[in-house]
This record gives sequence, C-alpha cells and structure tokens, in this order.
Amino acid sequence: MVGKGALIVILGFSMIFGVASQYWNRNSDRAIENFVNYYDSTYAHVMAISAINILADSLFWNQGSADLTNIDIPSVSFRGGSFSMSTEPDTLDGEYIVIATAVSNYAGYRGRVIRDSVQILLQPGRFNQWAYFTDKDSSIYWATGETLDGRYHTNGTLYLDGAPVFKDNVSTGRGLTTLQRAPTLVSPNKLPDSYGNKLIAPSYQSGVIIPMPNSLANYTQVQNIKLLTDTTYKGSSYAYDVFVTFAGASMSYYTTVSKVTTSYGVTTITQVGRTPATSTTNIALNNLGDANYNGLGSVVVIQDGDLHVSGSVNGRVSLVAIQGSGTTARVSSSSYGKVEGVSTDVDMTYGNGTGNHNSGNIIIDGNTVYTNKPTSLDDATNLLGLVADNSIAVAKQTTADLEIDASLFARQGKFFNSMYKTSSRGTLTLFGSMAQKTRGAVGLVGTAGYTKNYSYDARFARTKTSPPMSPSTGSYNIVSWRE
Repeated sequence: MVGKGALIVILGFSMIFGVASQYWNRNSDRAIENFVNYYDSTYAHVMAISAINILADSLFWNQGSADLTNIDIPSVSFRGGSFSMSTEPDTLDGEYIVIATAVSNYAGYRGRVIRDSVQILLQPGRFNQWAYFTDKDSSIYWATGETLDGRYHTNGTLYLDGAPVFKDNVSTGRGLTTLQRAPTLVSPNKLPDSYGNKLIAPSYQSGVIIPMPNSLANYTQVQNIKLLTDTTYKGSSYAYDVFVTFAGASMSYYTTVSKVTTSYGVTTITQVGRTPATSTTNIALNNLGDANYNGLGSVVVIQDGDLHVSGSVNGRVSLVAIQGSGTTARVSSSSYGKVEGVSTDVDMTYGNGTGNHNSGNIIIDGNTVYTNKPTSLDDATNLLGLVADNSIAVAKQTTADLEIDASLFARQGKFFNSMYKTSSRGTLTLFGSMAQKTRGAVGLVGTAGYTKNYSYDARFARTKTSPPMSPSTGSYNIVSWRE
C-alpha cells in the first residue's frame, strides 16, 4: 500500500510539474518577447528623438537664411531602420509657427517594423520673453537687495555685487564678474567668494548670444498701421515731437515742430509750429486698425520724430518711434533738453553712436499704466508696447514716484533716467519687460534717482498676451514637445 501511495504521489507531482512547466515556459517566452518588444520600441523612440534633435539643430543654424515652414528631408535609411523629417506652417495665438515632425521605422524582432514619431512646435522668439535683456550691462552691477522675477539675459557680462536674487533662468554671452574681482571672470561654482558675492538663480547658462535687430523697418511695411509722421519735416533739419496721452480706450495726440540753430556754441530751439494749434486730436484705440495682426491689437508708428507718452491704457497697442533714414542728420529737440517750454527735459546722449540723433526716442512724461491690471495670464485686455529705435528716457520734470506698465524695447540705446545722480525721485515701478542695447541707470542705491521696483508681466511669455508685433529675436523657440 505504501508503494502504491508513493507511486500515486510521484505521478501526481509529475503531472502538476508537467502542466506547470508549460505555464512557466509560456511565461518565460512572453517575458523574453516583452523584453524584446520593449527594446525595439525604445530603439525606435530613440531614433525619432535623435532625428527631431537633428532637425531642430538644422532649423537653428539656418533660420535666418531659408524658409523653415516647408522642409521635407527624404528618408534616411540604414541597417535596421530609417527615419524622415519634415516641417509645415501653422498658426498659434495669431502668429505663424513651425510644426516639425520626425518619424522613425525600425526593423525589430521577427521582422516586425516599429514606427514612432516626435513632433515639436517652434514659435518666433521675442525680446519680451525676458524680463530684462541687454546687449551689454556697461559695468553696472546687480547688487544685494535687488530682485528680478523673470528671465534675465545679457550678451555681455553679468556684474554681481553681493547676492541679488534672480527668480528665473539667467544666461550670459561672456560670463560673470564680481565687484571685488572685476574684470576677472568667475565661474558660478567658485561662488560665493570670500566677499559674499554669489549668483542666486534656478539655472545659469553662458555662451549665449542673441543679437539685436538691425533696424525697425519692418514696422513701416505693415498694412493698416497708424502713421503719426509729419511729412513736411520728415528727413529735414527740423525736429518734431509727437505727444500721446492715453485716456482709457482712446488716446489724444499733437505734434510740435522746432527749428534747431547753433551759434558760437550756443544752441537755440525755436518752436515753429504745433498741430493742432491749440487742442489735440482724439482717436479710439479700436479705430486704429488691425495692422494685419489677427485682432491682437494695433501698431502706431512715429517716423523721424520723438515720441512722448503718458496716461492710462485700456486696449492693445504698440507705439514705435523710428529714427530717420535720410542723409540729413536730424537733431531732436528733446536731444537738447527743451520740450514744450521746459528748458531742461531729456538728455538723449545715447542712440546710434554718432552723437547726433535722427530721433527715434521715447520719453516717458508721466505715469503710463493699464486702466485695469490683468487678472490672469490669459488676460489680453490691456497690452502696451513701447519700441524705440534709440533710447527710452524718463522726462526730467517727472520728479515723483513713477509707474510704467509696458514692454520696453530700446534697439540702439537704453532705458534711463538722466537725473539718476542729481536728485531723489522716489520709486520707479515697472510692470512688464525691458530690452535695451546698453543697460542704463535710473538711480544710485540709497542716494539719488529712483529706487527700482521691477516685476515681469508673465503674460508676455505668450504671443496672444503680448503687445502687438513685439520685437522678434529672429530665431525660433521650442514651445511644445510631443513624443
């Protein structure tokens, strides 16, 4: 009986293990197949990612010399697979973008072809995507107590004095230097130094150069723009200034023309005309024209003159001051410090580097603010862009606290307060962004000029919520990556 029982047990276990072994073998085969499939899929995916990076790199190096919106690269075949790359145009938030696609085909296990793709969206870059942008910082230091809550970039050197706080990414063209060690460049991993200098930022990148545009001529080529240009004096030796005052959903403006003469080193400015003679011209912002910008706002251009601005804005508009292109060197009345009977107004000593201006300056005559502050990042109700061919300055008669809500851009000059050394003026509040050729001074810490209170308008990170036709970097940014 014992022998029979043992035999039954042995046969029973043999049957169990026989059945189980088939299950284990199937699981083993499936595990191997799953592993191979995972390997094949991963390989195909890596091929697609490699291809899209190759395409993005090609777009980066060729974006200034070719049409990027219709590139179709034939399939590239190699042992085990192939990939193809293409681009096509589209629109996003009213702006043309580029859709770039890479497709991979990998010959995997048992001859099965694995297909994968990666697609990215590229959008033209704008200078107001940075809270603060300079071509060079002119040895002006960022000091302890100063805070910037948006992205920062300079094509030159970032100067540090202590521990200023950058709440977003920082990039430079030529590295960092500190007050005690200038002009010796320092590496971020050498900070903080024995003097307490350090870079406080989420990330830092060096060797990044983003050139300023060569001109603002593209603004005059846009259809339906509002052109506030006195053709009588355009390109002449006379100077004229356009004064714009915002009043909610409308704006008023007038033009003054001045004759500049110099005798025995003494400059005399004589106003020879004003249009209208005594009143102002009023126009609703929504009647300025669309500027072919798909309903995103209007563009007003002042050519060969200087622009003065103040008031409360309820609308979407960009004001652009373009310097003259004629051979006659025009001198702006504001360059010599006289505007509307004020003997000393603005000292415009910066701009095209010739010492004489063909205008293209913007002067902030008083608070220039939104009627209602934005309530969300999607709020596109009030947007203001101030774009100057030369400089943007605070008028000398502005002596109290000053607020500016706008995207500021000074192509050849800077944003500055000409009285930053001579008198205390309170707090300068900027809600928006700033891009300038050379960093300008607005005050001396604790002694004169303005105390800065700058905050970035994060809406400017998107085209839909940026002022119309905000100046472009001429390059493309990857705004979306889908695998």
